[in-house]
Amino acid sequence: MATALESSAHIQVGRNTLYNGQCHIVGTAESPVTIGSYCAFGRNLTIMPINHDTRFAAIQGTVYRNLFGQPHPGEIGVPSRSRTKGSVMIGSDVWLADNVTILGGVTIGNGACVGAGSIVTKSIPPYRIAAGSPCRILALRFPEEIVALLQDVEWWNWPEERIRRNRSFFLLDLSKSSVDQIVETIVD
Repeated sequence: MATALESSAHIQVGRNTLYNGQCHIVGTAESPVTIGSYCAFGRNLTIMPINHDTRFAAIQGTVYRNLFGQPHPGEIGVPSRSRTKGSVMIGSDVWLADNVTILGGVTIGNGACVGAGSIVTKSIPPYRIAAGSPCRILALRFPEEIVALLQDVEWWNWPEERIRRNRSFFLLDLSKSSVDQIVETIVD
């Protein structure tokens, strides 16, 4: 049974984003995680924008906290590229299959699909299908003109009442439709 993912101090989540199993998401002030609306996440998702800082004698923060009474030097001040490559941003209507790991500095565009077991180290543009370790783009979900339309329509920002009124749009097989056919189904 899917569970709604909720926002916390350094993790922002849009509406109706669901996950099916264990989810380990670490957002920090220096590397927050932003997730859009209507995403579907599989089991064992890990989003880890922060790492141990390898520039110092000890990589483990407990050495510094327990023996010196201070945080690890890599946790003080501006984070280095050794510690983080930046925040993680996941668009809306994104599917992440089981056992996906996403590292820092990555943006996954709206409508993207990431295959099971993938390790995402680089950004994925909207409506791409990607998989692997490291993850790489395999295909487009739809032709570019339909991708552009969907990016422009931003249905995930519609109120639920408008989504309900657009049942025809959501039931339409976009892979077999033209932009004009799609536009004809959308109502205000």
